[in-house]
Amino acid sequence: MANAVTKIPVLSEEEAWSLLEKAVSNGLPKGTIQLNIGDWYNRHIKFEGERYNSTITPDLMQVFIDLQKTIYRTYSKLTYNETNHRLSDDEKKSLEIFVKVEPGSSDFTAMLNKAVETLTKGAVNEMQAHHYVIIIVASILCLTGTVMWRAFLKHRSEIKQADLDLALSQEESHRLEILGNAIKREPYVGIVQKDSEEFHNAVIKCGKTTDRFIVADQYVNGEQAGIMARNSRSQSEEVTLNGEYRITKVDSKDPDVFKVYLVGNGLKEFSATLDRQTIISGKNLAIIQAAEWGQKPIRLMIDGKTVRGEVTSARIVDVPDRFASGT
Repeated sequence: MANAVTKIPVLSEEEAWSLLEKAVSNGLPKGTIQLNIGDWYNRHIKFEGERYNSTITPDLMQVFIDLQKTIYRTYSKLTYNETNHRLSDDEKKSLEIFVKVEPGSSDFTAMLNKAVETLTKGAVNEMQAHHYVIIIVASILCLTGTVMWRAFLKHRSEIKQADLDLALSQEESHRLEILGNAIKREPYVGIVQKDSEEFHNAVIKCGKTTDRFIVADQYVNGEQAGIMARNSRSQSEEVTLNGEYRITKVDSKDPDVFKVYLVGNGLKEFSATLDRQTIISGKNLAIIQAAEWGQKPIRLMIDGKTVRGEVTSARIVDVPDRFASGT
């Protein structure tokens, strides 16, 4: 007989924070669970000013495009355990967000219903439950939650002395502590938090050209927004990732590119590619295959790029003719 599924309703932001707190303290129900998330996460933003009259400007459009990319990365992390996995067109379609513009105004609502439904689809067993709940719920709260919006506005106002009348309640401060604990349990949540801050900052930058804008029940005028907005998002950094790795998986489906999944060198698992010129030598291919089959560490010469400490792309440029030390 199949195990019963415990359905957990998450019908408000308050319930989401409560569930996240249970997840980080191992307080979830035993057995298989399934989340039933309402639509409280759809984020409403209103801009007031001459440029914003039933229109969406190019810079604001880019804000929502970047939000969409963050959702793609979260789905990729949950489904493939890597943030830069190439999603199919069908997967992207199932994760689409929609931006609703109210008639006669510049009231925007980011509609995430379809994306959240895809992210929470299906049930997960007890072994996966805490990982699943922490990443899903924390990601939604980071990107759209009122607490995270207010915390970001308060932080930017304080460090830039923008004179924004905003104070966090004791409960809101406690929820930030819950998020900190979630990041300790699932470091990927910290990456989503950084992405959410870039999203929030991009909205503030758009607000510089308004008379004022309203988000999370907080009014910010154009002058304050100009003071609070920071420079553009973190750029990728070119790095050398030479070191000892273990190969966890090999993907040779693409006739032009050979992909391996690596762990080691103090990094989380990431994928690296080899072009056919690199592996044309049977010797190189034999070394890689022997390392995978024998679960032996291998020394690799890798060029890559990182963003906020996470490897976003990597290319193996050489495979030395030996296994790593300590085999």
